[in-house]
Amino acid sequence: FPANHRWFLNSAAIKKALLASSLYDDAQIELAHGRLLITLRERPTGILLNHLDSSIFADRQGIVVRKPTLEEKILVESAPQSAPFLIIDFIEKPPQIIGTQALSSEFIIKFEEVREVFEISTNLSVLAYRTPHALADWMIVEITGHQIYFSMKRQISAQLIKLNQIIREKTETFKKSKIIDLRYEDRVILK
Repeated sequence: FPANHRWFLNSAAIKKALLASSLYDDAQIELAHGRLLITLRERPTGILLNHLDSSIFADRQGIVVRKPTLEEKILVESAPQSAPFLIIDFIEKPPQIIGTQALSSEFIIKFEEVREVFEISTNLSVLAYRTPHALADWMIVEITGHQIYFSMKRQISAQLIKLNQIIREKTETFKKSKIIDLRYEDRVILK
């Protein structure tokens, strides 16, 4: 038999090679009617890591999976709030190599917690989410006139309670402050 005969097809090896790429979540290999059928499920790209003129998509585990399409770039520039994915602005350029870890899964969990609870608990609209770099343990939520710093090492709910206290009790101080730093357990810094 020739080496390319269907008896020598190693579908497990093909699947393993395809899944070694960070682009796919699943691969199905079938040989039917003399044809090789490969069905791939693309890894979902849920987070756009944005830095000045360069952007990259990461999945929910923080792994870089692909570059955005032209349509996605236009959407981010024109109407970022309506994008069907999360957008995190990086102060420093995020990792750009497909398959590398851009954010820790712990960071993503905390980020999603901030994102899900912030607007509901504060009645403030978010303009942007920022982090300095891929290994940061803090993030910035930008709202009109303010930058609010959150620690990713502390409970988000405790930081939001402090923020709501400042909004309710120190309205004038809140209005005058450009930076509200909630990263410290024993104090809040207003600048």
